[in-house]
Amino acid sequence: MNSQVYNSLPTAELINRINRLSDRAALNHLISSRKLLWYSNKWYILPDFLMILREARFRPYIIIPPDERDLDEKIDLTYDRTLQKFLILKPQDEIKPIPGPYCNQQYHRMNQEILKLKEESPNLNELELESAVTRIFQKTVIRHLRYSWLETCRLTNRFYKRYRWRVKGGFIELKKPSWIDGRAFGKWLNENIPDPDHSRKNEKERVQTLVDQIFGFGSTARIDLNEERKVELSVSYDPVEKEAKEYVSINLYQIVAHEKAELVQKQRPAIRKLGKQKLNNLVLYILDNYLNDLKNDEDIAEEFGISKSTFSRFAGKDWRKNTGQNNEIIIPDLWKNMAGVIMQNQVFVETAINLGIKDFIDIIVNQELKVN
Repeated sequence: MNSQVYNSLPTAELINRINRLSDRAALNHLISSRKLLWYSNKWYILPDFLMILREARFRPYIIIPPDERDLDEKIDLTYDRTLQKFLILKPQDEIKPIPGPYCNQQYHRMNQEILKLKEESPNLNELELESAVTRIFQKTVIRHLRYSWLETCRLTNRFYKRYRWRVKGGFIELKKPSWIDGRAFGKWLNENIPDPDHSRKNEKERVQTLVDQIFGFGSTARIDLNEERKVELSVSYDPVEKEAKEYVSINLYQIVAHEKAELVQKQRPAIRKLGKQKLNNLVLYILDNYLNDLKNDEDIAEEFGISKSTFSRFAGKDWRKNTGQNNEIIIPDLWKNMAGVIMQNQVFVETAINLGIKDFIDIIVNQELKVN
């Protein structure tokens, strides 16, 4: 197939060919020619998008402490790792293997999401479908950019140690913060990670993400105690007090989760029973899942031990289909809260646009204005 033919193919078909046929020409055309990524009022191809974010230290999608060690190396590794996740197909010739990560899984998941979209919305015209596929591609890239940063931090961070968490039927290999005792870490996992299953797809990544969100990363700071000494600290993404406001203004998920957890006593009874820590974990998991579409509502509700109806009222994904009196949309508690947080902060509004959820926020805000 010549390059002219690839020019005429919709993005969905390019992704389909990459997934089904490992079509390298389709992959090359997609990466080098299709401007699918929106940033700062302009469209970019993937390498240019990542390069611009690299120069901006991946903001607003990643929060990097000002005293992060080996920062240039980590930024370079994150850039390289993310690009490879969308550029390098797993070689069929095992004699000369290319080190991973590979892009096969990303295109498979995007293709599955596109097929689901076509099934649920069969009347989309070509422009509407192309726009939806563009949003799918962007959110997939952003998700893996974040994963790449976390992976790079773990690979280069001497403050983490390997830890084997024994669960029913086997083990899950994790990175444990070195400043936490093994028994205490195991106890925390057992009390805060619902329904672990070592055989479940992406289970290791799910658990490690929760660990990182709660415990952050180790770092090294210099503190003047009459003489210069190195002091090892346990820090999260807010290591210096003067950076707190900047951190708060960017890290959307953490802010929403923290607000919900702090107001746990004001939640519905079934949600209140979870307690502050589990509610915080649940909110982080729901928000990440909404963009990544990893699991349906029933599976998440079961994992956290709440009923389907309770979950639907709290954070149901298909809330736009639920209507009450006068055909007003019944908005779940979490999404209503998230919209309020976003609309109070211009950085969050820009983030919502880049994540492709601004229309979702506008619907909620308009509905609230009608009600009030």
